[in-house]
Amino acid sequence: MATQLSIICAGGFKTAMLDIAPRFEAASGHKLSITFGTPKRNNELISAGPNSEVAFDVVVVTSATLSESTKPHVAQTTRFDVAMSPVGMGVREDLTTPPVDGVQSFKAAVRSLASIGLSDPTSGTTLANDIIAAARTIGLDTEIEARKRYFVGPGSIVSTEVAKGNADAVITLCTEIIGTPGVRYIGPLPRVMKLGTTFTAAIASATGKAAAAAAFLAFLKTDEARTIMRTKGLIVD
Repeated sequence: MATQLSIICAGGFKTAMLDIAPRFEAASGHKLSITFGTPKRNNELISAGPNSEVAFDVVVVTSATLSESTKPHVAQTTRFDVAMSPVGMGVREDLTTPPVDGVQSFKAAVRSLASIGLSDPTSGTTLANDIIAAARTIGLDTEIEARKRYFVGPGSIVSTEVAKGNADAVITLCTEIIGTPGVRYIGPLPRVMKLGTTFTAAIASATGKAAAAAAFLAFLKTDEARTIMRTKGLIVD
């Protein structure tokens, strides 16, 4: 029987989810209602459990979102890591900045730019702080600090601001850069910086739609879904 499933989803997984959802609906007959949010917002929604303003059956969120406060509201035995998004860099499409393929090329890219867009830490994501801290390990934090331009919203919003000409570049999850009109993705940040976000899926403890929720989690493991994830820049096992 067709079921309406409510999903809380990370903004960094949005581009993949928007392609996966209609494929799952066509294959299963179930319908999806998806709420996208920042890590902070999603944590608040899940931690509220049955009292949440969004009644949810499934979550696909950053692993860090699933904190101690969410444990009672997520079926722990259903949890699994779906994919990982590297942190990458994109530039306005009219710029000729060469690809990033290591520490030296990343340093050269940063130094060639006047401004770099980051998500404002007050937006509910701490990724900008993580990026600057990681840049410190390769001696580039001061130069990024001098060029940073904060925008309120997730990385997808920052990428859009770059396309509008409000910054030269964006550093965020690659899934929030790839496919943005007006922005050219130039590559992931160096591995030595150890940046990246893992997305984890699980079924809500209080769902009354366990079979349909389990079917969706199973679909995330299919070759069809994993191929979509790869086209969005996600890394899957």
